[in-house]
Amino acid sequence: MVDLKEYGWSEPVDESPFDLPDGWEGGRVVNTGGNIFCRIWRYPEYNIEVIYNAADPGIGVQVNNGIDGVEILDTLDTPTTDDADKQEVARKYIQEDFDLTEFEDTLDL
Repeated sequence: MVDLKEYGWSEPVDESPFDLPDGWEGGRVVNTGGNIFCRIWRYPEYNIEVIYNAADPGIGVQVNNGIDGVEILDTLDTPTTDDADKQEVARKYIQEDFDLTEFEDTLDL
């Protein structure tokens, strides 16, 4: 088993590090394939994901349409590539700044 802390991930790795508002799920670190690990939160009603990996700066906000691919909606800047810093940016976005109407043209709301 991979020790995720050796790769820059902070606890908890098996659940969201913060409470999620209604409609959101996830937040654990997952292997997305090829030993690429990402922390992913989902708003499943519209297939929206907030996602990042430990190595790259920034956080992606995207629509994951499975076989039809991924459409990037937004990129959130992070002060560092540190997991704790990224967690705080993701927390603020999900808990305070997320506005579904911002994507109404993309999502056909």
